Amino acid sequence: MIRHLMNGAALAAGNMLGIVLGFYAFALFRNPNQQQVQIPVAVIASVVVFLGWTWFANTRGHGRLGFHGRRDAALAYVLALPLAAAVFVPLHFLVRGYLTGPGNLVAGGLFQVLANLAVVGIAVTVAGQRAADPTIVPHS
Repeated sequence: MIRHLMNGAALAAGNMLGIVLGFYAFALFRNPNQQQVQIPVAVIASVVVFLGWTWFANTRGHGRLGFHGRRDAALAYVLALPLAAAVFVPLHFLVRGYLTGPGNLVAGGLFQVLANLAVVGIAVTVAGQRAADPTIVPHS
């Protein structure tokens, strides 16, 4: 269960980092449409963070944390949503000084529901390719 929570937390962390980076990109480029800038940046950051996590979790010595296929992907997808909300609300309060509105939670949840299909799908594809890579066995 810890492995699944860690995978879900990594996915949620990638989502939250991506949303923040997307907001900063929106502010930097001053595009009148926030979603045109923020969503692509957030999706790319989510993919990069989660692929980084799956690579780390699947390296030698971290095998128990490993991301092992579709079941882990489904559990990470499901667990990321409540974990992100549970972290976002107090974090928003600490940074901004007030509780976030329900609109932010709904927007974040919608982003996660849609974007994480791609993020988790890419991670499963990459993990499957890694598992299919030929193993080099040294000759004695």
